[in-house]
Amino acid sequence: IANGVLVKTTHDPKRHTSTFHWKMEQPHSMYLFSLVVGEFEAFQEPYRKVPLWYYYPPGRKADAKRGLRATRSAMDFLLAETGVAYPYARYAQVTAFDFGGGMENTSATTQTDLVLLDARAALDLDFDKLVAHEMAHQWFGDLVTCQDWTHGWLNESFATYSDALFQRYDKGLDEFRFACWRMAEEYFDECASYTRPIVTRVWRESFQMFDRHLYQKGACVLHWLRSRMGEEAWRRGVKAYLERHAFGAVETADLVKAMAAATGVNLEPELEQWVFRAGHPDFKIVYGWDGKRKEATVRVIQKQALDDGKALFRLPLAVAFDLPRGRRTVSFELTAAEQAFAVRLPAEPRAMVIDPDSSLLLKKLEVVKPPALWDAQLDDANVLVRNEAFEAVAARGTPAAVALLRRRFAAEPFWWGRARIATLLGKAGSPPALAALRGWLGDAHPRVRRAVVNALAPWRRPDLAPVFARLCHEDPSLFVAADALRALARTHDPAARPAAEAALAVDSWNETMRVAAVDALAEIDGRPRPLEAFLRPGTPAQVKAAAVGHLSRLMRGEPAWRKRLLALLDDPARGVAGAALRALEQAGDPAVVPALRRRLEQTRDSIVRSQLDRVIRSLRANQSGDPPTPKPL
Repeated sequence: IANGVLVKTTHDPKRHTSTFHWKMEQPHSMYLFSLVVGEFEAFQEPYRKVPLWYYYPPGRKADAKRGLRATRSAMDFLLAETGVAYPYARYAQVTAFDFGGGMENTSATTQTDLVLLDARAALDLDFDKLVAHEMAHQWFGDLVTCQDWTHGWLNESFATYSDALFQRYDKGLDEFRFACWRMAEEYFDECASYTRPIVTRVWRESFQMFDRHLYQKGACVLHWLRSRMGEEAWRRGVKAYLERHAFGAVETADLVKAMAAATGVNLEPELEQWVFRAGHPDFKIVYGWDGKRKEATVRVIQKQALDDGKALFRLPLAVAFDLPRGRRTVSFELTAAEQAFAVRLPAEPRAMVIDPDSSLLLKKLEVVKPPALWDAQLDDANVLVRNEAFEAVAARGTPAAVALLRRRFAAEPFWWGRARIATLLGKAGSPPALAALRGWLGDAHPRVRRAVVNALAPWRRPDLAPVFARLCHEDPSLFVAADALRALARTHDPAARPAAEAALAVDSWNETMRVAAVDALAEIDGRPRPLEAFLRPGTPAQVKAAAVGHLSRLMRGEPAWRKRLLALLDDPARGVAGAALRALEQAGDPAVVPALRRRLEQTRDSIVRSQLDRVIRSLRANQSGDPPTPKPL
């Protein structure tokens, strides 16, 4: 199976061979060439705009339909969103064994075989974002390709933002905002290790560029730009950019020029601070109310710029005030590290909200205001604004705060909002929080039940063991059952071992139940010997990788285990080799560096080279977050 269209197939009965002749009419970059060989069944989905083809292992048609169900909707969305016709003769998706994620090969995307979802896994898991992401690349990356990886965000940030926008198109505003929150949080997590400009010529291995700055931060930047320009102007500019550079290579300046020509908006100042510079705003905002003057005061401090003026972000910051006759939103122009603003209002606001539409995703926010204003924010229409209030109220840790969140849970319409409340109360550790969580185990949404289980698990309470055992055996959700087994093991109840042993016999998507069983047995026994059986040949890769992680913790510092880990780097399953490499990094033993260097010198795989280089530098510096260092280009 290759790019383009299948012209003909020739069979040679004497040689027992088949020859497939594929033809690609349009030019494209060679990194987008695809050739997949294997036993596949295929079907074509009727669709008037673009022929849609699906390739999957024999007998897995129903699973392929479940996992790739969003294909038609995603094509409808992208055709409307870009305003540019799909550029190729057909669109195919090929599911490949042990393939990491998706790859947007021109007209023939390769997808991980994990998209083959059985009915149980599909209850609370989908690959709609992955489907939309790889399809978006047919425009952003394939039709218009970045000149080199310095400007890789023109491929990946656009595809990442497109898959989030597809959530809004397909599932609604709450799911879109949840996707935006995740993008920002994943970027912030990476910032704990390092920050870098999105566009940079500094890297050691090209695959190191494919991080959360390139995907998630860039997507958040695009959301900010789209919010500022307005959706109509944004789409007009994107359409002009794609049409002007169709079947060509681009750099960031080409996007700026196309946008300016189509909309009159110069993006250069924005990109200078968001894309060509590292970092993001870190705000402390102090609110006050002067009743005599009927004046609200808002003091804004950009903490990241207090010691470094070059880190200042110049931008408009929207602030909303909820008044008896409705909401009033004002915009403050931020031009200094510390500024104070005053707003005359007809009455004291019941709520004050920063960035009420969540346009500025790339911000850390510390807001000082009276508790009553946080309480009122619990009812905001924007789930991300509500989440800020969930966090502020939960941080009080009082019985009254728990009672307030308990009432909010009952009124919360969006599953993620309820899941967040459960997660936050799980950290409270109080009897009222425990009582609330136990009452939420029957929530209709499986992702909420899973969040409740994981909120209760760290408490290790024996009286919760029967509850976890019931969920493990009876919950229709695969993932609730798996996490309930892990939680049961943490109670060390006698029922935990039989439940784990029974789970070892359960076939499930991505070996979810067997992996949970390994996790449970590691908790119950706390000894290496029972886990070593899972390293035997024939053990599923996912199970073996889980065992590697636990054994590395239990046998840390043992020379024989270190030697075993080095041997596991040759495991044919990427997941197992990756688990072994992570274990070597976590062990922190620089004695393995020479062996890793030899591997680095011998492999040409950019992904493997990037991983090896990172671990070597981590072990040498004892600093896992060591950012890329300069390499001349």
